Amino acid sequence: MALEESMEEHDEKVEIGGIRFVYNSGLAPYMEGLRISYSNSWLGRGFQVHREGFQGNC
Repeated sequence: MALEESMEEHDEKVEIGGIRFVYNSGLAPYMEGLRISYSNSWLGRGFQVHREGFQGNC
């Protein structure tokens, strides 16, 4: 995950809750069921990416 200034030729865009997400169109099959949240707790802060039905570690 990275912040980018502009879109590339093969990028797709989706806007959810007023926040724009851009991803490479080749990753479209992996975007299905994806949930992105932000946590700011005493354990740490940052974005968390979850995919429904996925079990395992990266």
